[in-house]
Amino acid sequence: MKKQRYFYLIFILLFSFFGLVSETQAADKGAGYTIAPVYPENQVDQHLGYFSLKVTPGQRGQLAVLVQNLSATKTKKILVKPTAATTTDQGQINYSPSNKKKDSSATYILPELFSKQVTVSVAPKTSREVTFEYQIPQNGFKGQILGAIYALDQTSSSNQNKSQFGINSKFAMVVGVQLSQDPSKKVAPKLNLRTVKPAIQNGNATIQLNIQNSQPILFGKLSLNAQIKKLGQQQVILKRKVSNYQMAPNTNFNFNIDAPKSKLTAGNYTALVNAKAGDYTWRLKRNFTISDNQVHKLNQPQTPARNGNMIWYILLAVLLLLVIIVLSFGARTKRRRRH
Repeated sequence: MKKQRYFYLIFILLFSFFGLVSETQAADKGAGYTIAPVYPENQVDQHLGYFSLKVTPGQRGQLAVLVQNLSATKTKKILVKPTAATTTDQGQINYSPSNKKKDSSATYILPELFSKQVTVSVAPKTSREVTFEYQIPQNGFKGQILGAIYALDQTSSSNQNKSQFGINSKFAMVVGVQLSQDPSKKVAPKLNLRTVKPAIQNGNATIQLNIQNSQPILFGKLSLNAQIKKLGQQQVILKRKVSNYQMAPNTNFNFNIDAPKSKLTAGNYTALVNAKAGDYTWRLKRNFTISDNQVHKLNQPQTPARNGNMIWYILLAVLLLLVIIVLSFGARTKRRRRH
């Protein structure tokens, strides 16, 4: 009987685990609210799904989004704010709030031209229009200013979807915003290799190249072929190739090249980057030095970045292993009874 009770206990734990996963997944199926652009008269195209505004120097205007609460029972508190577009280290455009500093090449970023963030309460099955004021500088600007109107559900945890393990899902949405004085006028992008240095990224030793788009233009289909060589030598020590990267106007990102142990010693090096986007090509080069102290840090054992989902995989593996053991034990017991 003890063994039977143990068998049932394991199955109860296993199915309870799957029940919690299902509950969390169900909570993540929808945000329970939407935001949509309310196009002003200076919207370039009414079918884009985002704001593309033609503006003039010194212009004052308004930009609004419609926030709709889809819940039939719960009032939602939604934070709505203008954000600046940035470029992630994975070569993607990010419209969410970022800790990145304003790039040195940017004259203006979108939040500097717009009124401040607001938090609105939206009753069940209703919608509210949230309006921001903006002012274009008197001297205007070149190219594009890119960002978004960002919305985050800040409803208190008592009103949030929560699993029994305290997982609290919060949902964010964005509507892109592009400002330009002459949408038909194209500005040529320009890439710069600002810095090269050893670094630790996600627990891995890397050589970190900071690449900048110093012009006010969004572009994509960027391919990068980077190589690290000893100064004055032709042998390639480290390399990395990528394609289909994107860059937001006047932004930069860190391009990391893995540096396995024993690949690097103290000394002088050269970083070379061949880049291409459409008809534009760049050959970037920068010399850099790695000190003895930096080599020592790079070669130290690193703690891998924590994975928030790993505990679930481990727990599931343990439970499955226990079930297999119990089933095997049960099969052996039956065979013995037959004999």
